[in-house]
Amino acid sequence: VQSMWIEIISMFAISLALTLIIELIVAKCWGFQTKKELLLVILVNILTNPAAVFLSWICNGNFLSQCVIEFFVVVVEAKVYWGFTKVNGWHIKKPVLFALIVNMVSWMSGLLIQYVI
Repeated sequence: VQSMWIEIISMFAISLALTLIIELIVAKCWGFQTKKELLLVILVNILTNPAAVFLSWICNGNFLSQCVIEFFVVVVEAKVYWGFTKVNGWHIKKPVLFALIVNMVSWMSGLLIQYVI
């Protein structure tokens, strides 16, 4: 039982860590510069990544279910980023497109890592 919990916690931690690395790199390339903009990327992923990983895990990583889950992740993240475009001092260009691209890059990187390892 203890090894199962270690495996589950590792799965969540590794997924979140890799997602953060990938999405922060994409965010920097997209033009995110300030600490608060990069912190937003981190917080948005802390919100969405564990739920996405959990749902994917209970669906046994089925490709169709992953696509549906990622669709909803993009919707949630786009809504958050778009909401911040209305706040003074925030400069998020094309937040919906950003959410779509950053999640596609992250998800495809995860698939690549999963199939290579």
